[in-house]
Amino acid sequence: MTTILIKKKDTAGAPAPGDLTNAAGGTEIAVNTATRRIYTKDSGGNVVELGNNATSSTIADLTVTNSTTLSYGTANQVQYLNATKLLVGSSNMTFNGTTLTVNDLTDSSLTSGRVTYAGASGNLVDSANLTFNGTTLTANTLNLTNALGTAYGGTGLTSFTSGGLVYASSSSALATGSVLTYNGASSLTLNAAAAVVTLGAIGSYASVIVAGTNPASIYFNSSTRTGFESHLQYFGANHTFFNETGGSEIMRLLNTGNVGIGTSSPETKLQVSGNAYIGVSTSGGVGAQTGLTVVGGATVSSTDPGIITISSHSNARSVGDDIGRLNFYSNDASGGASGIQASVRAVTSGSVGEFGNLTFFTGSAASLAERMRINSGGSLTLGATEVAGSVGSMTITVGAGGSVSTPLALRNPGTSNGSGVQMSFRGATNSGTEYDYAYIGMLASNTSNGQGTIYFSTSNNGSPSERMRLNNEGQLQVGLNNTGQTGQIQAKGLAASPSTNTYWPITISAGATADTGGYTSMIGLGVESSAWSKGAIGYTRTGSYDTGYIAFYLNSAANSDTVVLADEKARFTKEGNFYVGTTTAYLTEKFNVSSASNQKNALFNNTNASYTELILNLRGSRNTSNGTWGFLQCSRDGIADVLYIYDSGNVVNTNGSYGAISDAKLKENIVDASPKLADLMQVKVRNYNLKYDPTHKQIGVVAQELETVFPSMIDESPDRDAEGKVLGTTTKSVKYSVFVPMLIKAMQEQQAIIESLKARLDAANL
Repeated sequence: MTTILIKKKDTAGAPAPGDLTNAAGGTEIAVNTATRRIYTKDSGGNVVELGNNATSSTIADLTVTNSTTLSYGTANQVQYLNATKLLVGSSNMTFNGTTLTVNDLTDSSLTSGRVTYAGASGNLVDSANLTFNGTTLTANTLNLTNALGTAYGGTGLTSFTSGGLVYASSSSALATGSVLTYNGASSLTLNAAAAVVTLGAIGSYASVIVAGTNPASIYFNSSTRTGFESHLQYFGANHTFFNETGGSEIMRLLNTGNVGIGTSSPETKLQVSGNAYIGVSTSGGVGAQTGLTVVGGATVSSTDPGIITISSHSNARSVGDDIGRLNFYSNDASGGASGIQASVRAVTSGSVGEFGNLTFFTGSAASLAERMRINSGGSLTLGATEVAGSVGSMTITVGAGGSVSTPLALRNPGTSNGSGVQMSFRGATNSGTEYDYAYIGMLASNTSNGQGTIYFSTSNNGSPSERMRLNNEGQLQVGLNNTGQTGQIQAKGLAASPSTNTYWPITISAGATADTGGYTSMIGLGVESSAWSKGAIGYTRTGSYDTGYIAFYLNSAANSDTVVLADEKARFTKEGNFYVGTTTAYLTEKFNVSSASNQKNALFNNTNASYTELILNLRGSRNTSNGTWGFLQCSRDGIADVLYIYDSGNVVNTNGSYGAISDAKLKENIVDASPKLADLMQVKVRNYNLKYDPTHKQIGVVAQELETVFPSMIDESPDRDAEGKVLGTTTKSVKYSVFVPMLIKAMQEQQAIIESLKARLDAANL
């Protein structure tokens, strides 16, 4: 007995000879788990597959017993050898031990749809004459060698009536008759008592002859309907075409030659009751339209226009004669006998009527009047006949003289807020490009109560943008269209901030053209009453174009509504100076408030109960402390200066007096002060200089040192930047004036000590 070594291969294909290294003769085998095949070496050292004998049509070396179980394939599938002589299962043929089932049986020699039968040799063949599509059995040629018996639906006859058409009788048997005959060539004839229909030729013409009692008809029907779809009927002298669906007449031809479509009594050569379409099929893109539709061209792709021509036969028209009319007729008897309610007419013009005007008439049938005219030059006249010498492409005349009328109305088709309508002003550039130059339009602000806004748009690039609007509140807005703004006139400049090329929101000019002074332009202000203009803002030029001032005027006269230059109350000069109550500076000040009345000239007041800012802030940028400049000057006009606050912070006055409000009526809890001498002796008096002023030596105390002795003499205030904003840090200050009563108290204490010492010395006779 020989030992067999088994190897395993996991990928498809036979192993290489080198994979089976043992001696030939089956002493080593390889199992392919991917294809379930077994390989070994034959006596010649070649790798072969077990069970695959290429020289035999039988399965070799494989014995199957009734206890053998195959681990592959599907249950009940019939096993067969495939192209590589492997035993595999068939998905088309199954056997369950009792029944053999074939899912698809295909014979390549048979033709689809033909009926099969047993041929002369006993083989199954198909018939080219007899076909079956699953529903209908068709015989291309049917030969009857004997009479068709009644048992098979026949008549039992072998001959039929000459010319008679074969039909199925009431017993479903084939039969013929003489009522409907066919000559086999050109004529089908119906012979009946009521009518005769003949299809054939009369002379050299193909004809259909219908003969019968009045009326005579030809009926039409399709193979998909029962009953008649339509018919052509001759009744007396009239010829009528009926649409049988609903039994309604659709067209009639009278013996007068009048044709009616949709009417049975046409009054003209062609009368259409309904819509009409002239031209190529509606599939060309026009579609069915109401009324009369005219499409040009003979084909769908034609670019020819649809044309309706109204012409006059006369070639000798005079000026004012009609060339043609398009009338609009109403059957309402109240409209007058003619029934024409409106008319479009072409009227000749020129010396011999060689030019045409287009005119439009409206009114009643009894009194049509011209309402609009387009003359031969393209000018449009509304509301009246053409006015000789009128200027412009459109002239509108509406209403009697002296009355208010509406010559032109543009209707907003929208019903929602924001909808509107506009007029466009168009034109071509020198390059021929067409642009919208400007719009005037209306926007609905509130469609529920008819509120609207008028807007004006202009363009600098061919696309107009809104520049001005007049809203439903009567507010005029220039350069903006915001809602909720106050002021009847609102304007916005084209730039965010003034510059050399800025367009100002509002510019008002006095109308002077000379570059000289003395001209003033004003904006009047007032309340609508008997005295309307009580105030004004104006600009006055005092010399050349770069000199002038803005002034504010108020008229205080009781019965006057005129503002004059003498009413000036305040002025801004070109240098930025502001004067109130005067027109000139006292010295060189930027702000001057002058008054001759017995009242305060200026008041700075803040009513905020939580105020934390500065009521008055006096600031300077020059960093000196030697009295070069000052923060405040108080003077008696023409007499003397009485108070200065200098750049160093020094406060000087003419009498050296600095007081405090000290009336007893303002005080309570009045008691003698506690001793101060001992505490004052703890106060450190220092010499120092301020950091921003290193050359100026000063004497005083340091707030933090004094605070340890007299904390109530220290104030602490928040630090602020140049704009007055709090920085988050603080600076401490000393109430030096409080030292005065404290020093008085200390002197009193020292005097008491001196008096006591003097008394003791006197008692000791020293």
